[in-house]
Amino acid sequence: MIRARNSRIDDKEMVRLIQTELIPMSHTARPLDAHMISELPRRFRRGVTYVVSESRQSKPVAFVHLEKWGSELLIDMLVTHPQYRGMHYGSALMAKAESYGRSQQCLSARLYVDDINDRGLRFYTKLGYLTTGYIAGLRCYELIKPLVPRPQQLFRYEGTALSRRSDGFAAPFPHLPSAVSLMEFDFLRPWDSNEDS
Repeated sequence: MIRARNSRIDDKEMVRLIQTELIPMSHTARPLDAHMISELPRRFRRGVTYVVSESRQSKPVAFVHLEKWGSELLIDMLVTHPQYRGMHYGSALMAKAESYGRSQQCLSARLYVDDINDRGLRFYTKLGYLTTGYIAGLRCYELIKPLVPRPQQLFRYEGTALSRRSDGFAAPFPHLPSAVSLMEFDFLRPWDSNEDS
């Protein structure tokens, strides 16, 4: 089951997973770094954490921690216990994180992958994340994924911009409350982006 973090039950195991699975790939942290370890509970409180566990009271076998930064979702950490890899828990947690981001009106999700984490880079690429840069000082890649579809063609209807979606509907862009069928608006004309708004 996927559930929200319960600090009393989850934090100790989450810290252990960070020490054994994430920190060994990091060039900036060490497993016995007491200051960094002591900061983790505060870091967890800053955002949202979802865990995978067998029950509400059992230890987590995987977790994702995320934070909303303006219109962007930062995927801070994703960890799966080695014995539970290949069971799609990571994909399920990422879907939950992205759903949360969309519910908070985030336009994109951003994450960082250590350059020695080839498995992680392949995993995120399969989920639709694109590598947008490399941070040499941290020796990690930056990846971004849009959380909302990008309009391919815009139309004007009574002064309001609408985006054409592949399913044949005009999605609000950016502020109409609901989708309307393009077939109802056969008089829509392509919007010239050079026109005044």
